[in-house]
Amino acid sequence: MCGAFRRMLDYSPGKLFSWEGKTIASEGVVCGHGACNDFRDTGSHSSLRRGRRREGICGQSCGTVPQNKQNEPGLAVNPVNTQILAAGSNDEIDLEACRAGDDDDCPFTEGVGVSGVYFSFDKGKSWTQPTYTGYSARRCVTDAECNPDRNGPIGTLPKYYENGLVSNGDPELAFGPKPNGRSGFTYANGARLYYANIAENFPGRQAFKRSGAISVSRTDNLRAAAADKKSAWKRPVIATKQSSALFSDKEEILLSWSDDRAGQNKEKAYLKHSTNQGGTYSRPVAVSQSGDRANQPAVAISPDGTDAYLTYNAYLAPWRHGTGKSRPMLGVVRHANVWRSGATGGFTTVHRGETGDARGSSANGLTSEFLGDYNCAVATRGYGAAVWNDVRNAAVCPAINAYRRDFVEAVQSGAAEPIVGDEAEDGDEAAEAPTELDGPPAPNSDCPTRFGNSDIFGGSYADPTP
Repeated sequence: MCGAFRRMLDYSPGKLFSWEGKTIASEGVVCGHGACNDFRDTGSHSSLRRGRRREGICGQSCGTVPQNKQNEPGLAVNPVNTQILAAGSNDEIDLEACRAGDDDDCPFTEGVGVSGVYFSFDKGKSWTQPTYTGYSARRCVTDAECNPDRNGPIGTLPKYYENGLVSNGDPELAFGPKPNGRSGFTYANGARLYYANIAENFPGRQAFKRSGAISVSRTDNLRAAAADKKSAWKRPVIATKQSSALFSDKEEILLSWSDDRAGQNKEKAYLKHSTNQGGTYSRPVAVSQSGDRANQPAVAISPDGTDAYLTYNAYLAPWRHGTGKSRPMLGVVRHANVWRSGATGGFTTVHRGETGDARGSSANGLTSEFLGDYNCAVATRGYGAAVWNDVRNAAVCPAINAYRRDFVEAVQSGAAEPIVGDEAEDGDEAAEAPTELDGPPAPNSDCPTRFGNSDIFGGSYADPTP
């Protein structure tokens, strides 16, 4: 899972590597379905199964909004074999297109899961998103009303529909030891992947008594899971009731967040550390690059406690009071040594991604941008890896900009209630426009194809101070 704890495991990564054919400060798209035919060539990017090549290496679809939309990534590295990475995100590849039925709404299709899953077996140089079968609206891309396929293609966690559940995203991934056959676990048998996410009951069914829960999927056969084998996954387990057996204490903790204590347009990422399992923490220090309005930072510490890697989204323009000016943003990755005291040295930037315009992202309710709530980083003894929300391939839609401006004015005047409608549980809000406004534009016809195309990009970075 994404977190900055000193893990007492012996990672032993090999030579330095990249996700796009470079040696360090490299990046590649982990999850992106939107513009398969018009990406520029960026080097030795990934080759998909069945001989297709494109930079969008997670998706099996080249859809428009919302099928081209991903956010809130999670990332985990296999401690037994650090060649292997697993990732997750909120992935809307299997939802109906906005044009299905009414053209001017982008609903979360009832019953369709959004917990995307992806695998790499070469330290992130190439990625694949398996295709399983389940409850899917992926083929609802015409003007006809959507009738989901109960045995259709899905790029999300399998076996949810069959067990009366819906995977609702917000992923956290972690590797642990496999069972030893004697009621215990051991890494001698290899590593098991755990994927935790929010779950809801499938409409009309009741797999558990509450309206929402934390569900955990797991697989012991990563190769088979990556090769479309639904049977490689165990049935999801509801794990909402926590116990001491579910968590373990770590020696050192790094905690990072962003805020505006320095003033508006001076938002920074801050970090503090604890060397007594969270009993006390150091004073916070700013760790983002000067000039960045940092948001959604994530930090990771290597298992030997000597290196920290930080990622965040940087906004490069001041706060906008309207939708008429660009909102440039990009992903940043930084590194610092960690001293014996637990304090970090100065962070240096190992990567700055390509800039995009945040206005090109969208909540399903269309009233606002949406880029999720978090990014993620992991660290081994020899390298760090990070994944972040990215809009370099998203296109701004002038008609949506005008609609958002009108919506804000209506909220400020008291004529409309503020809504976002970008969580699966907000399906009603996502499917209905504010009644006080004229209907929103139809995204699949009134906007550029790349509108809403938020992706998950990632990179892997060798320790610059080995």
